[in-house]
Amino acid sequence: MLDTTGRCLIQVYADGSTGLPGGVPNPGDVDQFATLRREAWEENQVVVTEVGHLGYQEICPAGAPAYALVALVGRICRFEARRPDPNGGETYHRYLAPLADVRTLLGAGMPPDAPTAAAKTADRLWRLPVHKTTTPADYAD
Repeated sequence: MLDTTGRCLIQVYADGSTGLPGGVPNPGDVDQFATLRREAWEENQVVVTEVGHLGYQEICPAGAPAYALVALVGRICRFEARRPDPNGGETYHRYLAPLADVRTLLGAGMPPDAPTAAAKTADRLWRLPVHKTTTPADYAD
C-alpha cells in the first residue's frame, strides 16, 4: 500500500520485526480487492481507495497443498488513529518507506521484482511519484 508521496506502508510489530499488511479472504469479501481494503483497515486503520493487481506467486509448503499468494498494491487516501488488530490484538506501528528501500527493510520472503512491479503499477494507474519521492522514510503515527 502506498501513500500519496509514493511511500510503502510497512507494519512494525512489537518485537521490532516488519511485514506488509495482508491476509486471507473472509466470507464477506466480494473479491481480492475487498480483502486488501478490509485488511488495510483492520491491521493499520488506513483507507485504501484504489487497488492494482501485481501478480501471483505459487507457495508450496512442505506437507501441505500449494496455494497462490496474490500480490496487490493499494493507494492509501487516509490514515486514522491506530488501534489493535482484531485478529491478535496487537497495535502495529506504521512505517512509510520509499519503494527502493522495501526489500532491505523486509528481507527474505518477498519476490525480488515486487517493489519494481508495485512502482510501475502505481505510476501507471495513479501517477504516484514512486521513482522520485523526496519524502523521507518516517513513522505515520
